[in-house]
Amino acid sequence: MTALATLQPLDVPLQCVQLIEASAGTGKTWTIAALYLRLVLGHGRAGPALLPPQILVLTFTKAATAELRERIRARLAEAAEVFRGQRAPDDYLSRLMAHYPADEARALAARQLELAAQWMDEAAVFTIHGWCQRMLGQHAFDSGHPLVQEVNSDESALLAEAVRDYWRQHCFVLEREHSARISALWANPAQLQAAVAPLLRQPLEQLRVGGEPLPQIDDLASMLSGHYASLADAERAARQDWSEHAGAPATMLREALQAKALNGRTYTAAKLDSDLAALQAWIDGAIRPPRDVIERAAQTRLSASTNKNGSTPTHPCFEAMDRLLAAIDATGSPQPLVLAHAVPWIAARLQAAKQRLAQMGYDDMLTRLDQALHGISGERLASTIATQYPVALIDEFQDTDPLQWRIFQRTHAGRADTGLLLIGDPKQAIYGFRGADIHTYLRARRRAQSPTWTLDTNFRSTAALVRAVNHLFEHAEQHPRGAFASGKGADALAFFPVRAHGRKETLLLDGKPVAALQLARAASLEPIGKGAGQTELADHAAAWLVHLLDAAQRGHCGFDDGEHPLRPLVPGDVAILVRNGTEAACVRQALRARGLASVYLSDRESVFASAEAADLLLWLRACAEPSSDRAMRAALATATLDQDYAALDLLNRDETCWEAMSERFRQLHELWLKHGVLAMLHELLHRFELPARLLRRDDGERALTNLLHLAELLQQAAATLDGEHALLRHLAHQITQAGEAGAEPADEKIVRLESEAALIQVITIHKSKGLEYPLVLLPFICFARETKASDRFVLHQQDGSATLDLVVSETDRGRADRERLQEDLRLFYVAVTRAIHACWLGVANPRDGQKKASGLHKSAFGYVLNGDEPIAEGELAAQLEALADEQAEVHLVTLDAAPATHRYQPTRGEVPMQPARRYHGTPAEPWWIASYSALRIGQEDNSRPAAPETARQDVLAEGLAGEAVDLPAARTAGGIHAFPRGAEPGTFLHELLEWCAEGVFAATADSPQALQALIARRCQRRGWDEFADTLSQWLPDFLRTPLALPDGQRVSLADADGHRAEMEFWFEARHVDTLALDRLVSAQTLAARPRPALLADQLNGMLKGFIDLIVEHGGRWYVVDYKSNWLGGDARAYSGEAMDASVRHSRYDLQYAIYTLALHRQLRARLPDYDYERHIGGVLYLYLRGVDGNGHGVHRERLPFALIDAMDRLFAEGESRDAA
Repeated sequence: MTALATLQPLDVPLQCVQLIEASAGTGKTWTIAALYLRLVLGHGRAGPALLPPQILVLTFTKAATAELRERIRARLAEAAEVFRGQRAPDDYLSRLMAHYPADEARALAARQLELAAQWMDEAAVFTIHGWCQRMLGQHAFDSGHPLVQEVNSDESALLAEAVRDYWRQHCFVLEREHSARISALWANPAQLQAAVAPLLRQPLEQLRVGGEPLPQIDDLASMLSGHYASLADAERAARQDWSEHAGAPATMLREALQAKALNGRTYTAAKLDSDLAALQAWIDGAIRPPRDVIERAAQTRLSASTNKNGSTPTHPCFEAMDRLLAAIDATGSPQPLVLAHAVPWIAARLQAAKQRLAQMGYDDMLTRLDQALHGISGERLASTIATQYPVALIDEFQDTDPLQWRIFQRTHAGRADTGLLLIGDPKQAIYGFRGADIHTYLRARRRAQSPTWTLDTNFRSTAALVRAVNHLFEHAEQHPRGAFASGKGADALAFFPVRAHGRKETLLLDGKPVAALQLARAASLEPIGKGAGQTELADHAAAWLVHLLDAAQRGHCGFDDGEHPLRPLVPGDVAILVRNGTEAACVRQALRARGLASVYLSDRESVFASAEAADLLLWLRACAEPSSDRAMRAALATATLDQDYAALDLLNRDETCWEAMSERFRQLHELWLKHGVLAMLHELLHRFELPARLLRRDDGERALTNLLHLAELLQQAAATLDGEHALLRHLAHQITQAGEAGAEPADEKIVRLESEAALIQVITIHKSKGLEYPLVLLPFICFARETKASDRFVLHQQDGSATLDLVVSETDRGRADRERLQEDLRLFYVAVTRAIHACWLGVANPRDGQKKASGLHKSAFGYVLNGDEPIAEGELAAQLEALADEQAEVHLVTLDAAPATHRYQPTRGEVPMQPARRYHGTPAEPWWIASYSALRIGQEDNSRPAAPETARQDVLAEGLAGEAVDLPAARTAGGIHAFPRGAEPGTFLHELLEWCAEGVFAATADSPQALQALIARRCQRRGWDEFADTLSQWLPDFLRTPLALPDGQRVSLADADGHRAEMEFWFEARHVDTLALDRLVSAQTLAARPRPALLADQLNGMLKGFIDLIVEHGGRWYVVDYKSNWLGGDARAYSGEAMDASVRHSRYDLQYAIYTLALHRQLRARLPDYDYERHIGGVLYLYLRGVDGNGHGVHRERLPFALIDAMDRLFAEGESRDAA
């Protein structure tokens, strides 16, 4: 083992490979920030000072990167202030400043630190996967990686497709006998996928069959034939014997049964007839009968089942069956060989699919960068990365894996002027299930420079708790295999005690400190089953918390810092650490029974594995098939929907009730089709009053949170799926996938926190890593899950290399269980070091599986207590007493036989009413988004309508302000004049013209058949079928009708040079007085003829709108607006005078003045040589019903530049009402 040295942040070399081991709570993040300061200042490096983009900091989660970035930024800013003399330095900064004694040097250092703090948004702080992806993209030519590639966080769909392809190409084509053998292993591709998925997470070179690398299997059928060759010979011989001797064996068996020579329970007449029929079918060519049939026809079983004084039937056929059974036993399962064939094929198929789709998963980021670094251009790529990042700091390095270490070695190890600083704690290496490999850490420790730097002062916990934890693991270190069962050699993981910085406050109960480490032993230490033992300890843990919280409410339990009043202990100060959801459910049930609310946090629990997900699938099936009585009843019977038996029975007895419920699901189906699954599920929740009913349940918040979470995920998935049945298949697949052993949910699928209230936190040990809590309870620390032969596990060889064997021997299982115990010990260390003030350990004596003996030694706590050796009967109590007697901070208490059941009753003191605070500041200036429709005319109206979000809303709002009701036109009117009038018909005409403008007006006018089909469909939706032919004739004519322009020219929409439909505009309105605006427009439009005045108001904010059409013709631009107003029964009603009156009445003059200003500003910004007089042609307001080519229906005007210029200044600068 390399030498150890206590780390001094200013002394650690910043070159070569340096290893920093930081025990729990010793300030690892603080140390990273301290080293970062040195790198920014160039302190202790031969090279120049570095800026944040040149200092690579890697960690394992996005949350950790965000925290690191902010902590480093704050430290840089603080150091800059210290170097400027603006704040007092701490010890570290004092020593650092001593290296810069001159004022000028300190000023330069402060500037460098300040600049680095400003650059932290560009800092190279990444997750390892994110950094690999960045390197592949940034150095695409050297890496051979596409410049753009999609990252797929969920490869399950691609994997399922690859497995189905394997099933079709290799399993479907097998002959009947081999196909039956494959089906006996996996009934369908989904089961094969579940078996293959965990193997694909391992490199193929790590897979083994019986200790040997995967055999090369070219053909599945040939492999199966070879595997079963001996068995086939034995079966062939047995079948031949039975076939040649015809019915003699059957006759002998029947005679022996009639003579009562055979055991009547093993051999009955019915069973014999069935067996002989199966054997005859086998003789005739059917597949081999089940094993029990063969055994009853074998000589060994017949001899053993012969009654006393009976005569045993003997025959060569019976002996042949014995030989067949021996061949069956000798052959064994072909599963390992089938997997050896399937895994490489499926892996290659999966990679090919990802390359075809330009996708990669998270693991591919690492694999492809490693391949690039060791490929043709690998040295050049590695040198480029090392130059880009001269120093790399790898946080949480204990969670690395061989591939990651191989990458870091290639880029930074052994290079001059580069530094690789590895920061971690091997005692906290707990993520083996994610591929983290502590053996890789140990290899890196050998590769690093000597000494190994250590952080030896705990800043998290109280001095008493630090002494207690030190004692616990120093006791374990005395065992032959050390504290963490890894031995005592150079590569051993040893425990070294840490010093305590201590904390100012103390957790008190009745005026005395709460025991730092409390061993709460069960009243009886006789071996107990896992379920009963966990329930008992969960009840005791909950009862103890009730005791503490009751005392806190009386002011007898809380935190005392010697300066302030006692701060009572509250539920949010408590964390209960568990291993999995089963343990969490057990302890939460105990908490609920005593009135204690809690939340559950896990980083491995998928929301799709919840009971709500399964119920939701039934709900969706009922909504997707509202006519299915079976689907509806299944949905109503779900536990989450919580319908009582009377309501369900009513469906059978009351036809009206059944029809009402069926109609409810039909309406939900329609809502799903129109507005999506999220809106439908929200409606379902409220129609069945689920929020209120769920929140009355103890676990209601959890259930409701899961339902809302699932609804969001389904809405996201629906965007890429075709129809509701595809969504059902997606949900069913997600539920199946979440239930697979070892499944790792994506971040967005992990169950969410159900409450933000300060409740007791039930949290997995894995999730708690990096966190701290004033009070921690470990009720289940004495229970362990022993490794089973059926588990898939990775074993490490003597050289540290990892293998996964598809054929598991008992020796391998034992070695795997030892590695399981090692990780359990590291989990135990993580768990007890989460506590700040006190840690409560539940101690019981669990049975060893189904045996009556104790299995405590197989748990982490049992190992700490007594090492590998089983604890002798009756010695457990003495060993616990000895452990507690050795250290005053460890208290042993004996629990009552029956846990207390007292419920916690939180007090809710009345908060005295306070007078409302008065605001004495300046009132906030009103700021709003307005549109033309917000300009009020006529009667006083204090409301301010919201600006339209879309062009359709704009048209509809304008129509509603005028003709509000759909009315038929005059009965005598014909053509377009007979079309209904009102807001909705007007919007309909606008949408038709907008559709025409999306293409080319001329092309639309020349395609009457397509236009007619479109109009017919749209009319049919609104019940206007009778007008489809009229509109089909009118619209092409309208597009071809020449329109008189303000300058005297004539052009049709179809012949214009260009156009832009529904142009949206926004511009600032700064204190615009509507009366001033009205005076400007009224004086310079429509020959100043009288019109209704605007009401007094002020526009302050933004003005937005949508211009129906901008037409460009002959180098000039025109504002075109469609008006569907009905002025009369024929075109003559749309004379110039009538339109003038309509424009003044509706104040369209204000509208087109604003539109012209918007166009003026747009062209002024876009045209280099813009001139209003030359480029603005004017406005055309087209009264659609009256346009006939003879001047009717076209209101035109060209506004003077003086008006537009004055409006431009008014909106930019504002003007008071007293302005001229």
